[in-house]
Amino acid sequence: MALHTSLRAWFIAGSLSTAAFAAEPGEPEPDEAGLANLLGETVGSSASQRAERAADAPGTTWSISGTDLKRYGIQSVEEALRYLGHGFFSHEADARLNNSFSARGYESSNLGSHLAVLIDGNQAGGSSRIARSTQPYLMPIELVDHIEVILGPGSVIYGNSAMLGVVNVVTRTSSSLAKSAAVMQGSLGTPGDPRAKDLSWGEAWARVAVFGGTRFELGGETFDLVWHAAVRWDRQQGRAMYNPRPSYVGDPFDDPSAAFVREDVFNRDLGGRLFTRGSWGRWTFRGWLAAFGGTGTGPVAGSGASHTFEAELGLDATYAKPVSDRGEFSIRFYASLFDTRVITDPLEPDASVCQRELGTQRCYDTISYQSLRPYIEPLFKWDWDQTGAHVTTVGAQVFMDGSFITTGWADPDGSAAKNDAPIVAPLPNAALYAQHIWHGSWGLLNVGVRGDVGLLGWAVSPRVAAGRSLWRDATLKAVFSTGFRTPSITERFLRIEGFLEPNPNIGPERVYSAELDLLQKLKLQSVQLSVFAVAWEGVISTRNIVVDGVSVQQFGNLRSVWAAGVNLGWQGSAGPFDWGLSANVAPGRVRLPAEAAMYSEAQLAEQRLTRRAVDTYGRSALGGVFMPADGVPDFYANGHVSWSAGEGMPRLSLAANVGSPRPRNGYTGNDRFLDARNVESPATEWTVDVRSAFEMPLSKRVLFRFMVTARTLGANATWPRVGNSIAPAAGGGIGFAANPNAPVSAMAEVAVGL
Repeated sequence: MALHTSLRAWFIAGSLSTAAFAAEPGEPEPDEAGLANLLGETVGSSASQRAERAADAPGTTWSISGTDLKRYGIQSVEEALRYLGHGFFSHEADARLNNSFSARGYESSNLGSHLAVLIDGNQAGGSSRIARSTQPYLMPIELVDHIEVILGPGSVIYGNSAMLGVVNVVTRTSSSLAKSAAVMQGSLGTPGDPRAKDLSWGEAWARVAVFGGTRFELGGETFDLVWHAAVRWDRQQGRAMYNPRPSYVGDPFDDPSAAFVREDVFNRDLGGRLFTRGSWGRWTFRGWLAAFGGTGTGPVAGSGASHTFEAELGLDATYAKPVSDRGEFSIRFYASLFDTRVITDPLEPDASVCQRELGTQRCYDTISYQSLRPYIEPLFKWDWDQTGAHVTTVGAQVFMDGSFITTGWADPDGSAAKNDAPIVAPLPNAALYAQHIWHGSWGLLNVGVRGDVGLLGWAVSPRVAAGRSLWRDATLKAVFSTGFRTPSITERFLRIEGFLEPNPNIGPERVYSAELDLLQKLKLQSVQLSVFAVAWEGVISTRNIVVDGVSVQQFGNLRSVWAAGVNLGWQGSAGPFDWGLSANVAPGRVRLPAEAAMYSEAQLAEQRLTRRAVDTYGRSALGGVFMPADGVPDFYANGHVSWSAGEGMPRLSLAANVGSPRPRNGYTGNDRFLDARNVESPATEWTVDVRSAFEMPLSKRVLFRFMVTARTLGANATWPRVGNSIAPAAGGGIGFAANPNAPVSAMAEVAVGL
């Protein structure tokens, strides 16, 4: 079996280094995942940090080829999962392009902090930054060889945040690039806000990327270098933002025009990123530099005159050395440094605070957040019989999230500013993990365990996976895995007077998952069926507490979520067609204590629950009260199909995503959602996204693509990033103020070989 896998991996690498090196933009671009699919074997390494077939991986795995990313005009990890992934449901969570991801019954809208997104296995370059401002759209798509998706907890290898799953973006080497190339993209969309004044409220964005690779001899070793630079400008959907008027006292249903202040908002963002990857002898490295900022509603409440700026610097270097003829030792050093600054323009600033702090009647709120995240990761692998059948891996991590937050005020002309004392939180962490993989005639066994300890808590993350061949090209796997997430600096330490209090007793979130996975190979097709059950414990949410007679919020471990369901995936190709399909039944339910139905009004308010929500949606079972989880559809699916008319001829592609009705985020604690006078439902309707793509080589050096996307307006299940989720409805009354998507948008792309 090991020899069989090694030969296929060798064939893939050989094909990549010969055929792909000569490819021009107007010709097909082979990638490792695409060539692997042609062989009917997907080879990945993210599930256990070693190259293995999907049938041998300790979990449900899926591969998205870099060719498909470009073919369907994918711009981010979120779009890749939405149209081409498996087991995940994703959407743009708010009007600042932040993303939400859900899988197996739970949605993470907290800046994607429950999904480990890696770049070439690098946690510093992924997890913390997948969902902030325009940065998701600056991933070097043109350098992506493939994306490996592992569904289910992956903390045994990747530690913190790997609770929903792991997404590893694998980049290309220079041997798979022809020459330098440039890509120019532009997109326009129609307005999605029913209050839009005219067509000018539609979205618009443009992106330019230049990339290339080179190989040369240095000190007797080959130096392989690729580089990628991209700039993107966004003007997002114009929308009528309704902010609650602080001075209004009373029921907003009585006089909506007096309760809310309308502001017409256009968020604008500009960002650029430089990414490099190289290898030389026993060394490999990656580096990136990014800066982006914009104007608009910002990441915290304020008017459209708010400003944001973020910068990021990262470096990743690995040294690997063989140990005898059976082992390998490697040590990896990587770190990211980023700086976030926000100036928020309140709609109605507190004049007394401004006068007290700055001596002015009006002032801006300011917040800055800096984080340095250095990692050191030694890794040792030992192949006991030199066949790959018995391999032990032992690794460790020592890292720190050296963060601090500063809040303050600035006057309108910027001549005066005052900051509170910074909240400094150097959060050291250490981890040790080990796993062993056995292959034998009886099947496969993978056993691993990881221990993490840090300032904000500890966790032990075991995993056990067993697999056995049932019949020809069919494998049944059973997997038990766990995951955790420690509280962030904001959740544990941040204090905002009159609004938020820290919680010294907050602890890590934990998830426990069990699944059965059946994988069947059918020549050039692969079908997998997974049945799962998941329990999320200690999920962090906010509660209301009273401090000095004022009601404020505080983060705490308040929720449990239980889920069970089925994931079905199908990938394949036949002649000029290739396709993928993912269908998922994954109902998630929040489990409250059995006595929740009898809570007092004070207990309900503390838990951010309303009597109406518990009475309407609560169901007693299994010793508790169960309610639908926020934002998670019980059923969702995506599929794509592509057809080529032949070499040098046009290609047509179609991708779609569908999600069943689901409650909007926050419905359990917002009585206005459930008020009979609300003109809109507290749940979304069915949502559908469809993307069609046309691709045509204009010459050997020029490739043209054109994409059209149609989306339902209810795709976003969360409230606006700023303002209020309840606002005056366009036809009268009060309803739900969604973040508008473009109902129809079109993107044109030209790729040119330089």
